[in-house]
Amino acid sequence: MRVTTVATVVSFAALAVSLTACSGSTSGSASPDPLVARNATASATAPATVPAPPRAPSTSAKPPVQKAISAETFHAELTLQPDQNVALLTLENRGKTTVTLNGWPKLRFLGADGSPLGFPIHDVEIPGAATPVTLKPGTTAFAGVKWTLGDKADSDAFVASNFEATPPGATGTTNIDLIGLDGQTVQVPQFPIKSVEVGTLQPAAQGVLVF
Repeated sequence: MRVTTVATVVSFAALAVSLTACSGSTSGSASPDPLVARNATASATAPATVPAPPRAPSTSAKPPVQKAISAETFHAELTLQPDQNVALLTLENRGKTTVTLNGWPKLRFLGADGSPLGFPIHDVEIPGAATPVTLKPGTTAFAGVKWTLGDKADSDAFVASNFEATPPGATGTTNIDLIGLDGQTVQVPQFPIKSVEVGTLQPAAQGVLVF
């Protein structure tokens, strides 16, 4: 019985020493692994990666380009007014598509032999600055025309017998019918002209003759 008691005491003592050693190896005074410490610091200070915001859809889409316009799709008339120095120009879209005109029509005045006349033609902002005019098939744009008349004997006067127009942005020319005060087409016009002023195309005739 005495021998057994001593052995038991020795076993408990060995177990206590073993537990004390294990406890010492995990105490807070032990130095941490340097590599682990560096990795932890880098993770804490590295900036967070923020995904780039999605791109907004582009709003700068270009407007559709208008196809080339042929002057031959227009019917043009130049109607004389009681003031013989002023006439109303009309351009009717007789094509099959809608077109937009912006600016001044280009006018050509021809002699009896069809040759272009050399007097000056000026574009003026009457009744105002140029503005886009959208013409559906069958609709009309308007512009005022003012000419300075002379005498056939004047050296600076040219006798106009034929008239042509090219709408702004169009190609080619279209003949202009000259309409008299009686509403009828003037068959053999003879106008001794020294100079011409052409106003901007407008969607209505109001104000275009105020030179």
